[in-house]
Amino acid sequence: MQKSNALFYPAVNGGILAYAIVHALMRKEASVEFLGFIDVPAPHKLPYKNQDIKHYFIEHIKTVASEAERYKFHVLNEGGELAELIKKAQSLGGYDLNADTSLETVIWQAIYNFSQIASAYKPSPLPVNLHHFYAADRDRTSLPQGDMVAGWRELLPDMAISSVAIPGGHVSMMEDHGNRRHLAEALNRALS
Repeated sequence: MQKSNALFYPAVNGGILAYAIVHALMRKEASVEFLGFIDVPAPHKLPYKNQDIKHYFIEHIKTVASEAERYKFHVLNEGGELAELIKKAQSLGGYDLNADTSLETVIWQAIYNFSQIASAYKPSPLPVNLHHFYAADRDRTSLPQGDMVAGWRELLPDMAISSVAIPGGHVSMMEDHGNRRHLAEALNRALS
């Protein structure tokens, strides 16, 4: 099984970046009519925000692995260098075998640094509704359990958030064809 490069965490942090961009655009009096997230926790609820880069990487590998294969990655540990950890994940089938280890190390350092910045972000309410499409199946993920919408509700008025449950877990809501169709239909309804 080959995995693509770091898709999970950048997507999570990308939602927080999108929120900050919308905030900056609106300060410049630009018009923004739609802001949508796909399973994005609030910055103060980001998983693994107080962990080091190697723990962050290991949790990513476990999260994107299928439930049936997740057990294989319990042998990954935080000893050694990040490059060694990437090679070990490749040998276990949890990371792209063609990925250049030195390039991946640089990419993961950037992802980790961005995650630290995103977790410190303090969003202020915006005059645009946030459409939050979240994974309904929180039990089948290796992510810490928690309501993806609750953190945003702590920061924003309830009327500013429209939340829609999508079948599947954080990864399977996009990988499974049926779940993806459900998400597309929900996005179409929100945009119309």
